[in-house]
Amino acid sequence: MEVAGVVIGALALVGVFEDCVTLFSQFGAAKTFETDYVLLATRLDLQKALLLQWAERMRIYDEELCDPRLDDPNIGSVIYKTLDCIRKLLQDGSALQDLYGVRLARMEERTESSGAASSGLMSRLRHNPLALRLRRAVVGVPIDQSRSLHESSGGHCSAKRPRPDIGPSPPHQEAMEQQRTENSAGNKRLRRGSLTSESHGFDQLPIDNRKGRPFNLNKIKWIIRDKQNFQSLVRKVSEMISDIERLVPPQEDAYSKHTILEHDLQALESIAELKRIMHASAADNSEFTSVAERVLYTRLILKRLWFRLIDDRKHNIADAHSKTYEWSLNPPTSRVVWDDLGQWLRSGRDIYWIHGKPGSGKSTLMKFLYQHPKVMSLLREWAGNRKLTVASFFLWNIGTTEQSSQEGLARGLLYHVLSENQKLTPVILPNMWQEAQKGIEDLSLPSKSEIKLAFQQLGLRATTGAFTFFIDGLDEFTGNHRDGRLFIQSLVAGTNIKLLVSSRPIDTFVAAFSSAPKLRLQDLTKPDIELYVTDLLQSHPYVTVDKCLSVETVQRLAEDIQSKASGVFLWVVLACRSLIEGFEAYDNAEELQWRVEDLPPELEDLFRHILSSLPSQSLQQAAKLLRICYTRHLLQYQDEIMAFPLAWAHEQDMKVHAFGRFLPLSRSAQSAKCAMLEGRLRSRCRGLLEMNLHHPSKSRMVVDFMHRTVFEFLGTPGVWEMDCLQIDDYEFDATIILAYMTCYNLFLYPNLESDGAGFAISVGAYVEKIRKSSPSNLRGLLNRFAFAILKPGDDEDASSTTDVDSSMDHDTFLLAIELNLTEHIQGYDLGELRGHGSTLGRSLLCYAFEKPLISATSMQSHARSEQDMVDYLIRSGCDPNEMTRSWTGSRTTPWETWLNDWLRVGRGENDVINLAGVTMTMIRAGAKISGHGQDLRYLSDAWLQRSRSLVDVQEQEWLREISSEVRQALGVDHDDTSSVVTDYEDDSSEAETDKKNELDGQATDDEGDSYQAADTNSEDLSDD
Repeated sequence: MEVAGVVIGALALVGVFEDCVTLFSQFGAAKTFETDYVLLATRLDLQKALLLQWAERMRIYDEELCDPRLDDPNIGSVIYKTLDCIRKLLQDGSALQDLYGVRLARMEERTESSGAASSGLMSRLRHNPLALRLRRAVVGVPIDQSRSLHESSGGHCSAKRPRPDIGPSPPHQEAMEQQRTENSAGNKRLRRGSLTSESHGFDQLPIDNRKGRPFNLNKIKWIIRDKQNFQSLVRKVSEMISDIERLVPPQEDAYSKHTILEHDLQALESIAELKRIMHASAADNSEFTSVAERVLYTRLILKRLWFRLIDDRKHNIADAHSKTYEWSLNPPTSRVVWDDLGQWLRSGRDIYWIHGKPGSGKSTLMKFLYQHPKVMSLLREWAGNRKLTVASFFLWNIGTTEQSSQEGLARGLLYHVLSENQKLTPVILPNMWQEAQKGIEDLSLPSKSEIKLAFQQLGLRATTGAFTFFIDGLDEFTGNHRDGRLFIQSLVAGTNIKLLVSSRPIDTFVAAFSSAPKLRLQDLTKPDIELYVTDLLQSHPYVTVDKCLSVETVQRLAEDIQSKASGVFLWVVLACRSLIEGFEAYDNAEELQWRVEDLPPELEDLFRHILSSLPSQSLQQAAKLLRICYTRHLLQYQDEIMAFPLAWAHEQDMKVHAFGRFLPLSRSAQSAKCAMLEGRLRSRCRGLLEMNLHHPSKSRMVVDFMHRTVFEFLGTPGVWEMDCLQIDDYEFDATIILAYMTCYNLFLYPNLESDGAGFAISVGAYVEKIRKSSPSNLRGLLNRFAFAILKPGDDEDASSTTDVDSSMDHDTFLLAIELNLTEHIQGYDLGELRGHGSTLGRSLLCYAFEKPLISATSMQSHARSEQDMVDYLIRSGCDPNEMTRSWTGSRTTPWETWLNDWLRVGRGENDVINLAGVTMTMIRAGAKISGHGQDLRYLSDAWLQRSRSLVDVQEQEWLREISSEVRQALGVDHDDTSSVVTDYEDDSSEAETDKKNELDGQATDDEGDSYQAADTNSEDLSDD
């Protein structure tokens, strides 16, 4: 049959293709080798990815959609021969070891095989062989026969061998067996596995995970030992795969050449892997390099736009009660008039405004609409043939700055839009794209003008996309509401962007949106309130099991609550909680009726009523808990109040002297304490504080006010003077307690750089605040901060903060240096200060500006200026020229470290005063300037240029004086305005390379070498 013939031809290609892919998986690099070897392994993996991409594009596993060009006998034969050559090349053990720079992996050897580029394609193709074998059985073709259909046609490879086994060729089998035997205690023999699908199964191949981490194969692996020879292997494979791609190039209606791989790279999480892939591809495939660059630059930009709480507010909003808000997508009834939201979603433009009283349920409705499938269906009708992108941002006035600012809103929207439309990134944010192209990793955030242009570009791309933004809580903007309103209105300048927004009816938005389609929420929620109350009360055991209330009584209570609520859902929730308490107290119908009547109708009065009715024995605990949460929101630091540290502090009765130990409790133990806290919040605070249940683990849950209006109420003048909120403990300090809680959080998170970064930054902010307000509490806090960063182990034997003696903990002392707490280390013996550095083999000056302890927490940029600390350490006897060891082990000096750090990361652009001050302090202390003339001239010119843009006249003059002093030390005429800055850009790379080679050369010296004292500034600088 003709069909059978076609399938047989496809099967022949599949067989040799599977062999090639399997053999690709046998190569890797030893973990003990340099990164260059891993880069070479990545280059080979890229060739594997290109081959997999070709197979997917040709659909070789699909007999119905398989590319018909493969049916051409000439094309099919050449492709088969080329694949067969790749197979023979990768399986020839003799040639691989003799010519191509690999060796056999040892049993105990840890290997690294970078399979990130090919992992997505492997995941999709691994399931195809089962279906393929079924089709082979149908057409009656033996599996091994399908692999040798073209063998008789010859080939252009020189070697002719029988069907291979995995691993080295037979001549090396005996040596390999001997090596395995020597390395195996159990004298286990090597098991030779066939590459046939029948015995091995392509679907059983280990698949690299999405993060690109190496995997361990229970098979032979080749280890790269000679970089130059292995490169020739990669080139040969690359040439052959390129030949295959040229034979059957992508057709116009098919995938573009690298679309498949680009999609897979976009799914990679690791920026390090993307960089590796980009560098690896440069040597063999310039077209793919541009793809990898595009993906990498986009990922860097998205990483910069993202912030930890970007969607936190939306996740924390409770889902709508069952069957409530369904009316919002139906046409308006004649009873209450509002603008048809469904019609606007289907065909409307610009802005639709949802407004209502505080607590009326606006955020719940916005989340309901954002998640509703019918909304997406209606929006797709509006988008037509354009790609629909829906993004959301829920503002939160009592959250972090990013959660409540125009900048945070813009970043959130751009992040979601560009995540779904990554190819738009260079058009939407061209300046960030240019920074990424220059290799800058810490990209600058877009300015206000750049944000404005970004959304204008989105609005102009009317033929390529349709964008709908859900923005909740416009009234929660911090700052000027008018600026926020103008920004919102600017977003709808184009016809392909429209907004669904919500807010309280404050004057700014009433004036702006009075002519826009809208609905007033409290007028429309009466049926929803009745449904919610009835469902909640009728489902309680007091009604269903004990049958203490009639259906009529429950209905009457529901109607009374609905009538008194005036459309405010928050009031309804609190009223229902009061009734539930009555159920649990076995109140009768009359007593329950009295509870409803006793509730004040206004929210603020209701909050006062709740606090005033707290049991006297719970008042102190309630006041402390409320004050902790209130203070956290006032400070607006990055971290949230996590449930477990609050439970820990609450268990200690908020006594700072009891906070001296951090214990690594299990997740289940943490959850048990949090469960207890959840119950105590209900009884002590009557629901005003609650645990947000969006995280499956109780220990990771967040404690917060039940609603923004509670925080606003506590901020009302006179509220904290209420008797029920007075705290008797005169040592109680919410800021200090929050700092210790955040330190405990930092201790609990294993990955400081990702999970703990926000906590560390917050601790740094607390330290700065406590340094000014309560310095006597700083030592104990620093002790806990250092412990949380270093995680030295069990804290069972740690002393309490009151027992910390005058010598101060070693790590706490170093942390104080890194945080530039000059006043905290003053008064200590100066010789002892230098002794700390000698003990470590590190200069204390390096701790002042390299900050190794806090470097893993991403908080260096948040630390205070190091100028004062450097000045103090130098006055204490530290020498900028003393020989020390860098963190890589090479020998250097603090002065060299400072200059190299500045040259490497471009410091000083935003902190020029500090940069100039530290540099000049070390020069005045005798720092060796010989050999650094070019760098220092560049710095001097940069300071001079920057001084002209400073507003402060004294700072301008100071920078000019410093610049003049540096040039005088270098023997350069102060009036010489040669373009050092311009020349430096061309020479800096070479200069840095020279510095690195010099240090590497020094690092090879014997350990016993004595160091010569550094020369002084009087050395001849004519060779600079």
